Amino acid sequence: MKKILIFGSYSVSSFYSNKVIFDNITISGCVYAVDCIIDGFGNCHITQQLIPTKQSVIRCRFRFHVFTCPWPIDIENLMELGRNALDISKLSEAIQLFRRAYDYKGEYNKAIEYYEKDLKISLSELGYDHPDVATSYNNLGNVYQNKGEYDKAIEYNEKSLKIRLDKLGHDHPAVATLYNNVGIVYSNKGEYNKAIEYHEKS
Repeated sequence: MKKILIFGSYSVSSFYSNKVIFDNITISGCVYAVDCIIDGFGNCHITQQLIPTKQSVIRCRFRFHVFTCPWPIDIENLMELGRNALDISKLSEAIQLFRRAYDYKGEYNKAIEYYEKDLKISLSELGYDHPDVATSYNNLGNVYQNKGEYDKAIEYNEKSLKIRLDKLGHDHPAVATLYNNVGIVYSNKGEYNKAIEYHEKS
């Protein structure tokens, strides 16, 4: 059984089953695995993070590295994991941990600092038109939206949208999600005609 819940700017898809199968799927966002088994086949990708409970079993081979954080989220534990990753020279992983921790804490300027470091690494390792670079731009857009800097949010979301359109095409769910994100930002700005334009595209 599947339910979709809307919370302001966010939507949550809920699957109520002891076993969930991912088959050639891209999920633009987070996956919370609560006491279930997830089996994956083909190309599976989660753009944000996988958050399982201890009782969950994840049997997927993801196309790209997926950041995994145990549920319930412990922000101080995230910071400690980041410090440990720095100590053992896992710079990219440390940056991901710190940026998420600061974002959760509402310390947006610090979060932006680490999101920008993450973007710089992605650009240098993957190039300017890789889907993971699009995800980095989208992450920056989201944190600027949370901060209330809507023009910066639109700027980064548009960069992400351009890459995803070029690489994935107009009909991909990740493109629809970005159109929706930009629409939400325009709505927050009070530019409702632009918001409608983007929501209709999604």
